[in-house]
Amino acid sequence: LDAMMEEQSEDSFSKVVAPKGDATACLDVASRVCDTLDHFVVFSSVSCGRGNSGQTNYGFANSVMERICEARAESGLPALAIQWGAIGDVGMVMKDLKGHNDTKVGGTLPQRISSCLASLDFLMSTRAPVVSSMVLADKETSSASASGSVSIVDVVGNILGIKDVKTAGNSTLLELGMDSLMGTEIKQSLEINFDVVMSPQEIRSLTFAKLEELGCASQRTETVKTSDTLQDNVTPETGSSEGVSEARIVPSTSIRKMTSKST
Repeated sequence: LDAMMEEQSEDSFSKVVAPKGDATACLDVASRVCDTLDHFVVFSSVSCGRGNSGQTNYGFANSVMERICEARAESGLPALAIQWGAIGDVGMVMKDLKGHNDTKVGGTLPQRISSCLASLDFLMSTRAPVVSSMVLADKETSSASASGSVSIVDVVGNILGIKDVKTAGNSTLLELGMDSLMGTEIKQSLEINFDVVMSPQEIRSLTFAKLEELGCASQRTETVKTSDTLQDNVTPETGSSEGVSEARIVPSTSIRKMTSKST
């Protein structure tokens, strides 16, 4: 029941919250009368911790579970909510990705089941009520797309899990299996890496042929911007390029403590 916030309804929230939030609440009540209970573990999602505009109801359902775990921990009861990223090998995400374990989803890669089990064993030994486990995607891919060495077609194809975009024909991204989660990631990638702003409706109707046109237009625009920048930085007297001092744009410290007035 993924949908943007304006398309959500009370029914779409209820159907998603019931199997997670309501079920966890019932398990919480039932487990409190158990004489011995070593672990109380629920599976949450990074869509709750990091947010996802297309999964507001799902994020809320996971948040309910996490708040229950926090309340249990405060009462001295066992509790652990794990915010998993995309899961590899099995599940809905792999079905949408057509079995490709190397496709990026929200800046992460699907975590293989063997890795999940190893992480679970470690996380169950921690004392924090809410933790997360995910496989971050290689930053080189994002850097390459930003520098223009990776085309807009390759980026979108990678998000959709399509290895050969030639097989897509004239099908729209929606027809190729794009869901709201993928649509949000595509929208962000187009805006951040290629300076292309489109509405969700426009993205759903995109084809790879149209993406190639957008890629060419974006590349021409970037070339013009680079040329103008070089012209602006050349002094008429010497013809030399004036660089910007690195000290003016790079912070000297990564974390700065802010002073606050005492109340």
